[in-house]
Amino acid sequence: LIRVSCIINSIHDYRELLTSLLQTTKEVMDCDAGSLYLYEEKTNDLSWHIALGEKADKLKEIGRLKMGQGVTGWVAQNRQSALVADTLTDSRFFRGADTKTGFQTRSIVCVPLLVDDKLVGVLQALNPLHKKCFDETDLEIFGAYGAMAATAIEKIRWQQSMLQQQKLEQELEIAQEIQSRFLSERFEKAESVFQL
Repeated sequence: LIRVSCIINSIHDYRELLTSLLQTTKEVMDCDAGSLYLYEEKTNDLSWHIALGEKADKLKEIGRLKMGQGVTGWVAQNRQSALVADTLTDSRFFRGADTKTGFQTRSIVCVPLLVDDKLVGVLQALNPLHKKCFDETDLEIFGAYGAMAATAIEKIRWQQSMLQQQKLEQELEIAQEIQSRFLSERFEKAESVFQL
């Protein structure tokens, strides 16, 4: 987790960070696949953002999840982690994703990405590679990883927001300078006309 934290915190590109989070999810959790949903405050739902693993491309077709829909939606709505040892016995499991992708989810560990109780998104790991199902130890490790991931996402969002604000301020300064020069030139021309 310390090594993963160093990797995450060295990335400054938003898209690269999200991809790296999933790649390291697969490594940390030793799992078959992983996905990341980001919370959309305006629509109060989750947008599928990125997935890694078999059939990941087909997840794009699913797009969005309502709050409370499936394990991921439940985690977002309740702001609590979830461990699903066997998807066949958990009523929260949304079979639509498996049906659409052809992927078979056996076990899930899913954590909310929270920063100061603010929901950033939901991260999930699917199907451990070397055992039948995820366990409480996996949930604890993934919870710690999720906390690091949420902080990294918010940090990059903040940095991008600051860069955008600086860019806007620079553009306003340039516009003011152009306007000032233009008005000054027009004033000088008008003044020379009056002198004639």
